[in-house]
Amino acid sequence: MRLDLKKNYSSREVASITGLSARQLQWWDARKIIKPSIGTHRTEAGGYTERRYSPLDLFELAVLADLRRGGMSVAKSASSSIRCAADSGSACSTRLAAEARSRS
Repeated sequence: MRLDLKKNYSSREVASITGLSARQLQWWDARKIIKPSIGTHRTEAGGYTERRYSPLDLFELAVLADLRRGGMSVAKSASSSIRCAADSGSACSTRLAAEARSRS
């Protein structure tokens, strides 16, 4: 899959790329598992803006989505994701992918 990096992505774009639902993204945001780079805020018209995710958020969400598909729980996935923040990206994603495969 070819992905052109943008400055930020809407919830719909993230859902399309990762396979997560918009509701999952909303649920994770409410529980502070993964916060979007730009959260929702009220508009002058009385509605709300859409959450916006950075490329780094998108990468982290894609890894979490893969871990969930591999059978890892959200809590375990999130703690693995936090450990990833200290590691280098490619080494971490390789390690987490192997971890998820070993659970299936």
